[in-house]
Amino acid sequence: IHKKIKQETTSGSNVRVYREIHELTQEQLGKKLGVSNSFICDLEKGRREISKEMAKKLGELFDTSVERFF
Repeated sequence: IHKKIKQETTSGSNVRVYREIHELTQEQLGKKLGVSNSFICDLEKGRREISKEMAKKLGELFDTSVERFF
């Protein structure tokens, strides 16, 4: 079961999970990061890669390891 969960967990789904834990909308998260809500949507759906710079911003914002977003 652990392997299945690990396979289903993506960097984009981690963005969504952390955003929801912090009770932020895609628009609110986008404003905090200086990007549009459609950019956040694309990250969460895996249509856009998370850059090292963006991963660093997400890690700092959510006070977690940058590796969660790679």
